[in-house]
Amino acid sequence: MRLSILSACLVVGVARAVAADPGYDVKREIAWARHTWASDLQGVRFGTPTKKLLAWVPAGGSIEAWAFSPSHECDRIELRREGDELVGESIVYKGVSQGRESRAWKAFAFGDVFAEGGESLRGEVRDADGTWQPAGQTGTIGREDDTYGALSYVDATVARFGGTPLALYAECAGPVGCKKIAMTTIETNVHYEGLGSDRAHREPPNAIVARIDELQSHVTIWQPSGEPLAETPSLHRTLAHCMRTHYPKGAPGASVHTH
Repeated sequence: MRLSILSACLVVGVARAVAADPGYDVKREIAWARHTWASDLQGVRFGTPTKKLLAWVPAGGSIEAWAFSPSHECDRIELRREGDELVGESIVYKGVSQGRESRAWKAFAFGDVFAEGGESLRGEVRDADGTWQPAGQTGTIGREDDTYGALSYVDATVARFGGTPLALYAECAGPVGCKKIAMTTIETNVHYEGLGSDRAHREPPNAIVARIDELQSHVTIWQPSGEPLAETPSLHRTLAHCMRTHYPKGAPGASVHTH
């Protein structure tokens, strides 16, 4: 990444679901960008196999899957389909509160990216008869959403999120006018600052810069993260497959596989 290109304070947020516009020629615009900035975009991928992932869950239905991520150790999660994502909850905490078993649930989304919401946790406590009862919510004020990876591979057994989400940053490269456009890729969820005068070369607006911004509003951009499969955030259709992939030597000591 050539940080010397940047001349402004830049905050890039979490990758999001991109817009679907049947009148926008995504393939043409990707080809233009690759031709114009061939070296800068080497190794960069445009688009994810989200449709294959959505096909796991029938409209209006749900399935169970097992997730691996920094928050999951092959934990069970019930997935339902909402628009262009699969969403579900999984248990992220188990303990004892005031002498009663307690647990906390958190929502996750699976689409172009595997994302953890920054919203509150849903708590439950267990009665003496074994029934779980609502116990309010635990706030996570000030916490940003975590993104574990961009969707890089899907088949009937596993979905892997082995991509690093990127944003394209295009700006005028010259001190006068805007005859040359420089391009760099920035990892999302990264904060760069102190890189020069504020918005120095982003003004006045340029048609090519606007064209790049339009492109990345229509397609998810990422590059392979390069982790071993055993360390890649993933969704698995069976617990056995998840365990074979991520824990071939046996289950971790503190795992929560079911609820």
